[in-house]
Amino acid sequence: FILGFLKFLFPVCFFWLFRLSVSVDIQHFTIRKQILKKKIMMIVGACIFLVAAAQALPLFFGVTN
Repeated sequence: FILGFLKFLFPVCFFWLFRLSVSVDIQHFTIRKQILKKKIMMIVGACIFLVAAAQALPLFFGVTN
């Protein structure tokens, strides 16, 4: 009886631990993907700001070509 119960309990525990480790890995990759997306958006935003500043600052200070 106990051997049959252990045969049932082992796959259940193994599946639970496997599911737990997979969910941690998925969260890790999701967080890394969000960090990468944030870095890319920061770079794009900085480039847009530089282009806009290059157009606006000369007008602000009254510099003409």
